[in-house]
Amino acid sequence: MKTKRRNLDRERLRQKPRLRKEWVEIEAGDVCVWGMNAAQMLTLGERIQRPAGDPRGGVDTTGAGLWLVLLCTHLGDEEDSPLVWNDQQIGEIAALSAEDFRVLSEAAQNVNGRGTRIVEEVRDFTPATGAPKPSG
Repeated sequence: MKTKRRNLDRERLRQKPRLRKEWVEIEAGDVCVWGMNAAQMLTLGERIQRPAGDPRGGVDTTGAGLWLVLLCTHLGDEEDSPLVWNDQQIGEIAALSAEDFRVLSEAAQNVNGRGTRIVEEVRDFTPATGAPKPSG
């Protein structure tokens, strides 16, 4: 059975993607968790890699959870709504209650349509620490 293919809509391709959003209640108030765009996924992949000198190598799964929450949590659902935290405030995320962190983390996984697989998929998409960069 042959499926009908759709032509690529270049105009739609140039438009800003519509990201999924979910409002979440945490102890300090309500925040809006957004799905990531490609640039944010690449940032996540970069930030969770352990340094080349780290004998453990690979992905820092603890850092992955923190960065996922950081990159997805906004003050509101308006297009220009800022992130709740910046990279200098990642310690504030680590200091959240376990319940607040769990709710934010689950929402971030949900809006990205990946469930608990988001970190594994980003890991698979990024080169291992110390691996040669692909030539392009």
